[in-house]
Amino acid sequence: MDKLPTELLIHILSLVDFRDLVNNCRLVSRKWKEVVDSVALRRKAEMHCSRKVLNALPNGKHNETVHSWQIYYLMLNNVFARNLLRNNCGQNKMEYWRPCHTDDIGTKWKVEEYPEGSDFLPENDDFGAGRCCFSPSSRYSSKYQIIRLKDFGLTQRIMDQIRPVIRIREWYYLSDCNGGRMNQSKVQLLDKRRCVIDSFSLEINEKAATGVWQSLFLFNFLPILS
Repeated sequence: MDKLPTELLIHILSLVDFRDLVNNCRLVSRKWKEVVDSVALRRKAEMHCSRKVLNALPNGKHNETVHSWQIYYLMLNNVFARNLLRNNCGQNKMEYWRPCHTDDIGTKWKVEEYPEGSDFLPENDDFGAGRCCFSPSSRYSSKYQIIRLKDFGLTQRIMDQIRPVIRIREWYYLSDCNGGRMNQSKVQLLDKRRCVIDSFSLEINEKAATGVWQSLFLFNFLPILS
């Protein structure tokens, strides 16, 4: 197939599963490797990735002169657009979550199979297939989760050179059923020594409990980890 016109080879390879492109097709010959690295993965990403994924990179730049084939592989593997928060709705009880203080986290939070005092979870990709939610079981309840970016393929090199946009959004509802009308959120970006690189905090104190799900963005920035 090395004798095929380059444009035809590009078209054929762009129809191959992206994992096979990287794990098999790149090893066939020098020409195939060049086609996969320079064009095929990029074209496949533009065909199959949403505009949101393509724009997760700085200024929406996603051509081969700026980013290498590994970036398109990560895009096709849904690294740049997936929810990195584990057990985000409480579908696995309190797994991955820790108490901010010494209190047993199980005594401060409960998981409601269906939200009490509010509507069902909105139809949104943030929740995936989740339909349950966390609810505080006391007036002062707090929990946190550490997200290790490298566990999701976002290595130091990727974060330093590509600097994908980090967006953090929180959904909440305030009602008399879930312990009050105040919600505090804090997000910190840490380096490998757990020193704070950037942080953001927000406090919501409603005058009246509405029981309506609302969302807010906490972070929307380009990180510098070096």
